[in-house]
Amino acid sequence: MMPWFLGIVANECRSLRRSRWSSVAELLQPVRAESVPADAVLTRMQLRRALGKLDEKKRLALVLHWYLDLPLEEIATITGSSEHAVEGRLRRGMQDLRHRMEEQRG
Repeated sequence: MMPWFLGIVANECRSLRRSRWSSVAELLQPVRAESVPADAVLTRMQLRRALGKLDEKKRLALVLHWYLDLPLEEIATITGSSEHAVEGRLRRGMQDLRHRMEEQRG
């Protein structure tokens, strides 16, 4: 049931991303600056910005793997891909993410 549900969540995220409300929703989230060091906030913002610039398939694979801690076989089921394709997307996605983070620093 989990891959089926996460497939629906992934589709909803894609739909939300296409709408202009995604930028409005980000502004509505409360920020407690005193609880997080300034350099951590900057890094988190850089990471979100870099993730947003990635190809949708790479971004989805990275989020499912690193944020939700899903195994490759579940990611493959959710995305309708093979495990080998998911491995490639993760590898290329991490390379792209590193490159984009380095661009933002320098």
